[in-house]
Amino acid sequence: NLSAKLLLFIYFIAFLTLLSVILSLIQFDYAFIRYGIAFLSLSLFLFYFISIRYQNILLKVQETIEQSQYKKPLTEDEKKFIQQNLKDLMEEDFFLKNDLTLKELSEEIGVSVNQLSQYLNEHEKCNFNTYINRFRIEKACKLLSDSERSAISIAYEVGYNNYTTFQIAFKKIKGVSPNQYRKKIP
Repeated sequence: NLSAKLLLFIYFIAFLTLLSVILSLIQFDYAFIRYGIAFLSLSLFLFYFISIRYQNILLKVQETIEQSQYKKPLTEDEKKFIQQNLKDLMEEDFFLKNDLTLKELSEEIGVSVNQLSQYLNEHEKCNFNTYINRFRIEKACKLLSDSERSAISIAYEVGYNNYTTFQIAFKKIKGVSPNQYRKKIP
């Protein structure tokens, strides 16, 4: 794949160079166009060579630029706003929504995806999935304690689309499976 891209790029450079030579042969009067094409050819070749040779450095530069773009600190007002709205939504069992995404939650709160993600990472010390799973598992624990319903039906009720995902999340948070948790209840 890389060799095909390189070959295509070399053909493009060769075409620009050939165009420059042809313009020189027909004594094209606009020297700045000929030199411009030659300069463009050389610049593109050097840029491509550098990007292939130093790909890791370019990726690191791109990552640094992206991080600095989205990593401005949240103000105290923004933190309080996000915290209060998250609390309100979680009290309304918003986490029960199947296929809930970070984007949906951020839109519901009224902040950007980046702001919500930053808030969760810095102040709740977890990512979006872990944050939502905590609420879902707590709700599941209440349902396991208060009813005789199957763990599978409870998994679907608390927002999971399959039982295996529910079991994995439950065990990660509580240290035991849902059925083991139920057996421990006095």
